[in-house]
Amino acid sequence: FEISAELEPNTLAERVLRLENGEANSDGLLPTHTFHALWFLGESHVAGRSTTLSDAEISEGRGFVYRRATGTVTHLQDPTGNDSTAIAGDGRGSWGPRAGKTIIEMTNGAIGALVVNSGVGSSTIVSHWADGGGGWTTALSDWADAKDKMAIAHRAICGVSVMIAIGSNDASISTSKAVFKAAYIDLISRVRTEFGYNVPILILLTASFANGDYATEVAYIQDAQREICKEVANVRLVTNATEYAGEKGWFMDSVHFNQLGNEAIGAALGVTSLTVGSGGIV
Repeated sequence: FEISAELEPNTLAERVLRLENGEANSDGLLPTHTFHALWFLGESHVAGRSTTLSDAEISEGRGFVYRRATGTVTHLQDPTGNDSTAIAGDGRGSWGPRAGKTIIEMTNGAIGALVVNSGVGSSTIVSHWADGGGGWTTALSDWADAKDKMAIAHRAICGVSVMIAIGSNDASISTSKAVFKAAYIDLISRVRTEFGYNVPILILLTASFANGDYATEVAYIQDAQREICKEVANVRLVTNATEYAGEKGWFMDSVHFNQLGNEAIGAALGVTSLTVGSGGIV
């Protein structure tokens, strides 16, 4: 078979013929020339704790993930987290692969995805993610190294979103609403200083504990997160469906999401990231 000159570029007919001819883009999508970067900050939910890995399959060259242990950028698949639990054994499942695949599918392959997962288990916004805290300083190193590795490989980043998902551990130590909110806004400010502009910030609404623990504390943390989205420019919720995580069967224990929850969050994250972060510079 030969591709007819009369076919419009990348129509279904052309893609079918391209596949039959054994040509490039065997997944039937457009060539990927730029990448949307997703930088994840926060606690164990971010790093990933599901004992089931994501089933999101991504073609080679379309999605990448930063590996802190080796200082490399490799094919996007679980585990995407870099803390000790996320990478132990066969690794833990996360929402990273689904978020990346959603971006790729929404753009018909024209835009790929880079995931830089800096989540760390048991972290709080008032200590680990404070200025000079271990979570924050390590995250800065992750981001800088990932950007460098993409540049060395001549992979262009055009679009960026920063996701912050934290609150469960702060609830467990009774961090006050005012302190939590101020610390969250401070973290957003430091992220934007790093970029030099109001890069889109995406917040995941903290879920209630499955066993009902710390209900009062979680409620005021959720209030603080909603207020931040209303009051701080270019800050949005990824999803508030986490408020009903228990009803949806998204928990693997009293606090962590299973892969069903991760896939739903990842899909929402991919849509929101592409919508608000396209064209952003790094």
